[in-house]
Amino acid sequence: MEGSGPSSPPPHALPPPEARGRTREVLHLAWPAVINMISITLLGTADTILMGRVGTEAQAGVGIAMTFLFTVMCFFLGILDMVQTFVARATGRGDAGKAAAYGSAGFHLALLFSIPTALTAFGSDYFFELLGTTPEIIPAASAYFRIRMIGCVFFYLSRTSDAWFRGIGDTRTPMFVTVAENALNVGISLVLILGWERAGIPAMGARGAALGTVIATAAHTLANALIAARMRARGRPSPAYFVRSRLDYLRKTVRVGFPSGIHWLLDVGAWTVFTFTVASMGPTPVAANLIALTVVRAAFMPGYGIGTAGQTLVGKYLGAGDDDSAERAGWATVRVGAVYMAFMGVIFLTFRTPLVALFNGDPEVISLGARLLLWGAVFQLGDGVCVTLNGALRGAGDTRFVMKAGILTSWLFFLPVTLVLIHVFGLGVEGGWIGICAWVFSQAILFARRFQGGAWKRVLRVEEPRPVPEAEVV
Repeated sequence: MEGSGPSSPPPHALPPPEARGRTREVLHLAWPAVINMISITLLGTADTILMGRVGTEAQAGVGIAMTFLFTVMCFFLGILDMVQTFVARATGRGDAGKAAAYGSAGFHLALLFSIPTALTAFGSDYFFELLGTTPEIIPAASAYFRIRMIGCVFFYLSRTSDAWFRGIGDTRTPMFVTVAENALNVGISLVLILGWERAGIPAMGARGAALGTVIATAAHTLANALIAARMRARGRPSPAYFVRSRLDYLRKTVRVGFPSGIHWLLDVGAWTVFTFTVASMGPTPVAANLIALTVVRAAFMPGYGIGTAGQTLVGKYLGAGDDDSAERAGWATVRVGAVYMAFMGVIFLTFRTPLVALFNGDPEVISLGARLLLWGAVFQLGDGVCVTLNGALRGAGDTRFVMKAGILTSWLFFLPVTLVLIHVFGLGVEGGWIGICAWVFSQAILFARRFQGGAWKRVLRVEEPRPVPEAEVV
């Protein structure tokens, strides 16, 4: 049974005070999260590479669809991300039952959020036409988007269960499951995209790429559910689908998560406006931009993994009443993230041309994509600070400040600067990447000043002390 109360032993005991929030602890928690994030990125990267074998227009269409579908889902994902924060705080207080109850509440919110998301599948053609997408890439974009949206429930549930595991300090389980999911996705998508004549499977192109990803994500969801059930069978509280969620936990997750969702929506929305601005320039700029974004995303997602480690540690130590360790953990993630991102920037500078050629053999695409990765190398430096402190502030529940910073930097700075550089100065897609670099550095400065000020420590200071009553299984 779930919800055993504060007397339950914590899933992961706190380390000695002198070891809390140190770089070693961050690395111990972060490396599985980094591999997990790389695997999540490869889910989209594999589709992009495989679609390159179909053609530039099909590849560009799937890339545009992936950008738009994440824009549709990111608000709800931002709310569900708060499950990790509340689970980490409960874990820091030694209340395993409460941590499990927040995970169950996250499952129920994920099921609810999947309904409006799935309905967007029926307007796929209209959306891409409205956004001014180049006509020749709309068929592939629409086909991919439609299937991914119908299967969005598995994506929401898998992300939520991963957040629960990370919140209790278990970053290895999501790592192993996501790596297996990615391998399954590559195998299925390869067959469905290109077809298998001997088995009677026709080439499905973009539809096959989407279907392969949905099947793999469903397997991820099932694997996490089986692992959680096994934990319950051994007497350890874990989230479940068929329990009654406490209404106040649902409300609190949405209340604190709402600004986080708005921030995700604003950030991703700004990227989407930029992407669709490029989409009107023709297949070559679209493909080059897609490849550059894919490579940069593959690099900064591990940085996001380091940030999720910070989110867990900051939440856990604030829940335990150890503010100093929470602050040390936040700055430790910044140091680790900055070193990693600087290293990736050097990789971009050194291997930019072969990296682009891996995705597309068109000489024009390779030339433009390699130039974009020069700016991608600059982007990495600011993003190392940005994503790690973003995670630390989310771990504290300081989502309102993060939202305000997103409004200021994304919509009042990034987009105007980018559009001026593209349309007024005629710099094309490269002008957009200059704007991207300016945006990420401005956001990193705001996050650093906020974290240094310490106001984030008091955002969720008032916590309900009462234990979680046993949830009644339906």
